Amino acid sequence: MRGLFQILVPVLVLLFVGCEVHTPYDTCNFDPAITGACFTDDKEKVSCVVDNHPDCPERVCVTYNGDGPFCTKKCTNNSACSLGGSCEDFLNDGQVVSYCVDPAFK
Repeated sequence: MRGLFQILVPVLVLLFVGCEVHTPYDTCNFDPAITGACFTDDKEKVSCVVDNHPDCPERVCVTYNGDGPFCTKKCTNNSACSLGGSCEDFLNDGQVVSYCVDPAFK
């Protein structure tokens, strides 16, 4: 029994220590070229979407009206968004797609 305990404890510690915890709307990084594309010629802030982003659990990083960038996920309505977020429309590759927006940026 003691031998099993000596093996099991280190394995459990590694599992919990090795797991990275993500929260909704974590900060993610945009490449400078993408950041520059998130503004119009008049320097108006727009919303941008980066799919397959390595920093985000759902692989989506966005800016919303120039605020962010933050990790998010697709949604169909506000109830799909956690922590009081709202489901907002973005233009992504010529299609309108809805993503959760951090309530801090509303």
